[in-house]
Amino acid sequence: MRSIGRMLLGVTLLFTVAACGAASPGEPLVEAVGDEAPVLVSELPRLSEAEIDALVAEASRHDEGSVQAMAGTCQASNVNSCVNSGFSSCGTWSAFATCSAACTGRVCKICEPGGGGEGPYCEFAGWQRKEEQNRFRVCFNNRGQSCTEYELSSFLDCEC
Repeated sequence: MRSIGRMLLGVTLLFTVAACGAASPGEPLVEAVGDEAPVLVSELPRLSEAEIDALVAEASRHDEGSVQAMAGTCQASNVNSCVNSGFSSCGTWSAFATCSAACTGRVCKICEPGGGGEGPYCEFAGWQRKEEQNRFRVCFNNRGQSCTEYELSSFLDCEC
């Protein structure tokens, strides 16, 4: 039962963990599940490959709500930070969700090459807009603890 609680805690942390990092040296790592007493992380049982695979499969189910929960708050890219910190079993990447969109105040124009040695011909196409999108994946270590990675992407269009 304790192992299932940790798995559920790891999946629940999917939406609340912004990044992961190592604790400072000498700092005891503890984990509390529900009303149970905290346990030193080093005392947690190691999960089998099948248990880790089950966690990864669950974390790879990205419903529309979990993706849209990112809207309005862009997370900085930290791709591979979890993997490089020992969280080597990762779920799939979610779909991208728009987390920010704003007009830049710059003019958009569409240009065509000129003929007969003339310069290009350009016409006004609107105002430039910058849109940023996030996606995420959850990675696990061999003790079932989770770490979330984010990827931030941006592009410009003429939709302002």
